[in-house]
Amino acid sequence: MEQGQARKARQVQAGDGWQFWIDRGGTFTDIVARRPDGALLTHKLLSENPDHYQDAAIADIRALLELEPDAEISPHCVAAVKMGTTVATNALRIAYQNRPRLFDRHIVLPELLYASATEVDERVGAHGEVLVPLDEPQVRSELQARHARGLRSLAVVLMHAYRYPAHEKAIGRIARDIGFAQVSLSLEVRPDDETGVRHGRRSTCDSSPTANGMTAASIAAKTCGPAMCS
Repeated sequence: MEQGQARKARQVQAGDGWQFWIDRGGTFTDIVARRPDGALLTHKLLSENPDHYQDAAIADIRALLELEPDAEISPHCVAAVKMGTTVATNALRIAYQNRPRLFDRHIVLPELLYASATEVDERVGAHGEVLVPLDEPQVRSELQARHARGLRSLAVVLMHAYRYPAHEKAIGRIARDIGFAQVSLSLEVRPDDETGVRHGRRSTCDSSPTANGMTAASIAAKTCGPAMCS
C-alpha cells in the first residue's frame, strides 16, 4: 500500500501538476481536473455527505488523485485550484430556475419592486412551536429607521405564517403604529399558500402598486424564516 501511494505521489508531481476546476452547488459538487499529462477527468459528489467526508471539494480531489479518504494532499502536486459556487445565488437570483435567455452574455435584470429588505429574529416551527420568539424591539427599530428614510409601503413574509400568523400580525401592528400607509402581510395576501418564495413575491407585489407611488420595503426572517421588505 505504501509503495503504491509513493508511486502515485511521484506521478502527480510530474509535469506541471494537477489543475482542478470545481463547481460547488447546493446539491452536487462537480469537478473537472487536468492531469499533468494533459488528460481531462471529471468527478461528482454530493455537496453534503458528512458520514463520508467533511468537504466535497477536497473529497473530489482525493478521489481523482486516487488517495485514501484521510490522506494528505501534497501542495507540490497541485498547480491550480479554482472554485465557484451557486449556493444561495440560485434561490436569490434564479428562484424557480426559469432561464428564458440562457445564453445571453449580458442579462438585464428587471428593476426590484422594493427598495430595502430586512431580516428579523423570529422562527415558528411547522407545528406551531415558537423556536425563536419575535424580537419586537428589533422590528420596531428597523421599521422606524426605514420610515425615517421615506419608505411608506411594507411587505411581510414569515415562514409558516399561513398557519401560525401571530408574528406576522405583530409586525403588521407595529408597522401601522409607526405610520406605514400600506402593509401587506403574506397571510392576508394568500392565506392558503405555504410556499415562502411565492408568499414574498405576492406580498411585495401587493404592497408596491397600492403604495400610491411611495417607495416600498420588505421584511423577512433570517435563513428563510421571517422577512420584511420596503
